[in-house]
Amino acid sequence: MKHLNKISTLIAAGGLCVAAAVPASELTTDNPHFGEKGWDVSLGVGVFSASDAIYQFEDDDYEEGVYLPLDVTWYGEKFHFALGEDEGLLFGYTLAKTSRWALDAIAGPRGGGPDSDDLKDEFDDIDERDIDFQAGLRYTIYGKDDLIKLELTRDIADVHDGYLATGSYQKEWQLKNWVLTGGAALAYVSEDMTGYYFDISESEQTPQVPVYSAGASTIVAASLSAEYPINEDWVFETELAHFWLDDEITDSPISTDDDSISAISTAVIYHF
Repeated sequence: MKHLNKISTLIAAGGLCVAAAVPASELTTDNPHFGEKGWDVSLGVGVFSASDAIYQFEDDDYEEGVYLPLDVTWYGEKFHFALGEDEGLLFGYTLAKTSRWALDAIAGPRGGGPDSDDLKDEFDDIDERDIDFQAGLRYTIYGKDDLIKLELTRDIADVHDGYLATGSYQKEWQLKNWVLTGGAALAYVSEDMTGYYFDISESEQTPQVPVYSAGASTIVAASLSAEYPINEDWVFETELAHFWLDDEITDSPISTDDDSISAISTAVIYHF
């Protein structure tokens, strides 16, 4: 399910040593800057289980069940497009690139809220939160078998006018036919963005749901995934991820009370 990339990314310390040239690891070949140009489509079926959901939903469909991982990407010389597990919906344009780093302009939805009909009954008076659309910059640094992404985007759809600063680190290991990928991530969510998705306004309050105002928040995540090629077209993949949530999020009446969430997913993927 690759939750880590959805929440996004760890800001790395300076002074990172990077290889002089980019090797053909999956972290680079499955990437718009060095991957094969043109379309790539994959579809699969899998199961997932999470210790909790970030919102207080009425049922447990958001905590366990079957899912259909779909990934559609298109890589051109400058422009790239992604739809799926890794990026959600993302449009990108490469502004500058060397064999060691790339700078992209990016745009796409980075945040979203629940439908009140899916929440517990006491939240019937909660207004629906719209999906935002953000634009900004992404800087990617490539190593021999690892990479760093730094991203800064701001809402341009007048949904909440907030911004999101993220960064991630990923490391790849090859063990015979298995490819293991570990990752760590940090996301800083501005006060406007956190408040839009987790505040409770005076018009939404009830005796059971008090007014709440959130400040800026952070989300930390770590993951470990494994992939095994069954044949030329089919791939088995599994991932374990863990998220740590800021009190500004978990103190909201519509949010989970848990300050950490674990999730595991397993799927078989067909690459067209």
